[in-house]
Amino acid sequence: MAGAPAKTADEIEDTKAIESQVDAAEWKLELERVAPQLRVVAAADAKDWRSHLEAAHKHQEQISRTFPEVKVMLDHVADDVAQILEKIATRERFVNSQLEPLAQEFQVHRENLNGVQERYNKSTEAVADLTNELARVSEELEKIKTVMADRGENIADASPLNNIKGSIDKLNKEVKLMEVRIGVVRNTLLQVSLKQKGQQKENKKKSNTNDDADDSYGDEDF
Repeated sequence: MAGAPAKTADEIEDTKAIESQVDAAEWKLELERVAPQLRVVAAADAKDWRSHLEAAHKHQEQISRTFPEVKVMLDHVADDVAQILEKIATRERFVNSQLEPLAQEFQVHRENLNGVQERYNKSTEAVADLTNELARVSEELEKIKTVMADRGENIADASPLNNIKGSIDKLNKEVKLMEVRIGVVRNTLLQVSLKQKGQQKENKKKSNTNDDADDSYGDEDF
């Protein structure tokens, strides 16, 4: 226009800066190439109460759908467990009723066994004491015999010798008496040991018989 004012040098420079010198087609291709990389994906905040609420609603819906079926299954399992527990309780009562007399009998035998064991221990100690006493007396007897053998030749008077011989005879009788007592004690210990073994075998047989009875009842029950 003839009436338009002339542009200044600064306006002309600004216009050149705005105008692009890049080809529009190339610019479009470059934009399509880098556009996926320029997209910003906002990460969901794990602390966001809205996400928690939405997840809770989803879980509630899922539980509501599956609970009836699961409840039926759990009821069946509970019934089965109750029946099994009742069978176990019944079997336990039966076993207790069958074993109670045997348990009482076993307690009596156990007390008897403890008494026999105590007597056996005391008898063993007595045998040991008597054996030691016998060894001591035998040793003294051997010493006396040695002394008598040494002095016998020098003794002219026969009365002291006769007294010594009488003492020796008396010691021999005491030794024989101790041997008899030791034999009696040993025989008693042997009888106690045989009786104890017999009671153990009898208890073992009764236990085996009761186990067979329990197995037969268990087969019929289950």
